[in-house]
Order: sequence, then C-alpha cells, then structure tokens
Amino acid sequence: MCSQASSTALTGLSVRDFTAFTKLDLELSPGVNVFIGANATGKTHILKLLYAAADVTRTHDPYTDKLVRVFLPSRRQLGRLVHRKQGRGKATIAVGRSGPQLKVSFSTLKRSLPVVSGAKEWGNTKMECVYIPVKEMLSNSPGFLSLHESHSIHFSEVYRDLILRASYPASRGPMDTKRKALHNKETGDIEACATNSYLEIEPNAIGDAFMDLYDRDVERALGGRRK
Repeated sequence: MCSQASSTALTGLSVRDFTAFTKLDLELSPGVNVFIGANATGKTHILKLLYAAADVTRTHDPYTDKLVRVFLPSRRQLGRLVHRKQGRGKATIAVGRSGPQLKVSFSTLKRSLPVVSGAKEWGNTKMECVYIPVKEMLSNSPGFLSLHESHSIHFSEVYRDLILRASYPASRGPMDTKRKALHNKETGDIEACATNSYLEIEPNAIGDAFMDLYDRDVERALGGRRK
C-alpha cells in the first residue's frame, strides 16, 4: 500500500528479463490496483519491485541494495534475478510516477556493476508505503527483529520493515483529515495495542474498508453512475 497523492502515486512499471518476466509493461491506475493470476506468475514480484522503489525514497538506500534485501537472490548477487536463458542475460527495471522515473539494469556477469538512473530526482519526494506479506509475523516481532538486526537470516526485508512500522506509537497532536476519516470509520473495529505492537481487528473490518475503496473507484470509472 502506497500513498496516492498526485505527486507521489506510482504510475507504471516496465520490466525486461527479470525473474519470471521476459517483458512486462504495466500502467497503474489511481486508487486500488488488483493483480490476479496463477501461482508462480510473478504477482508478488511486481509488488516487491514497486515497494522497494517507494521505500528508498524514505530511507535513501540504493535501489539495487533494497532489491537484494527484498528478493534475497542466491549469494546476494543481483544477477541471479535475471530471467534464465541460454547465454548471458541482462535485466532492466523502470518504475515511474508523475515526473521522475527510477531505472536500473544489471546482468548475469559477476564483474558487471548495475547501472542506475534517475535515483536523485526519484528520492526528492518521500513516499509512504508498506508491504503486507502473506506470512503473519507481528506476533513474533520482538524476537524476530532483534535476530534480523544482529544475524544474517534468510528472510526478506519486507518483514522487518512491516514490524518497524507496526511498532510506531501514535503521533502527537491533532489528527489530520485522512487519519480522522479512517479513525471515525473504523472506531470499534480496530484497536491498537501499544505494549505488544499488534492490532486486534474485527473479522470484517479490513474487508469492508477495501470494498468501500473498490466501490469508490468503480463509481469514478463510471462517471459517478452505478449500475
């Protein structure tokens, strides 16, 4: 999930010879984007590529380093993520938003360094983004976080990032418009537990919230008319 302000919303993804993809040109729509496909077709990889690109605007880490920590290629070599085929291979990734584009290319050659363009302009505007993985990790967060920070363990960095965000205490001061709207909508459905860093959620709370977002996008697509 990423912020959707006009200046920060992701607009597209272009991929060549990366993991499961030989060619992918994806245009993202404002609001909610839903990816549907069979297993092992690359849905999760799309989300991780977009997440990594958004997260580096906050941390200012190199995009290539974030890709390695998110995808965990064999021997932590970026070239291992190139789509496998006979002979040498080269992968390119381009992520766009309104204005700047972040682009990286790398090959299977061990001595070949990745080439990144647009990183400085891309990092000028911070994006708020969170990746929520399938595995439930928050209940194990205290032990996992200390282990991840002190040892080399084979877990994608998306788990660490999520735990850190879930551990944030409530912000000081009055709520802004977006926080107040979410709070008013979900009052009684979601309860934050500050001591244990987890959320108690009623069964239908999140599903109802996403359905409301979906309905709003459908109405926008239909010009305000519902059939």
